[in-house]
Amino acid sequence: MLYAVTLMCLNLLAFGLMVWRGSWPERAAAALILACILVEGLAQTIMLNNWRVGVAGVNLVLFLGLWLICERANRWWLVFVAGFQFMALLTHILPLITDQNTVLTGVLARRGVWIAISIILFLAPWEAWADRKFRSGEHANDLLRRRGAA
Repeated sequence: MLYAVTLMCLNLLAFGLMVWRGSWPERAAAALILACILVEGLAQTIMLNNWRVGVAGVNLVLFLGLWLICERANRWWLVFVAGFQFMALLTHILPLITDQNTVLTGVLARRGVWIAISIILFLAPWEAWADRKFRSGEHANDLLRRRGAA
């Protein structure tokens, strides 16, 4: 329980930084991920035998949403987060492949993937800052100042 609360608090901090320092891709991704986290708790009750259909559906929506944002934004962190989310989505296929109880395996795999996503979310505000700085041309002025030309 402490693990989940700690991870959620860190994610909320990352979402706050994404909204505060980010641009539209960071804000859209933060809203989408937070909405999916909230809906996932309700979707856990939708099951077909031992297959968590509701959680799989929420993860599918999150992957597709991240992919759409990724298509429109030039952010490397979004590519990584969408890729990790795809890995989490693939773990939902485990109960369909084998007749053994693989629910715990899928949950543990998704936990590891979610830790990776949480770490990457802290890099999103930095990427937004770097993108703004690059687009404004400040990076060129910094290079000239370092070389003594300006």
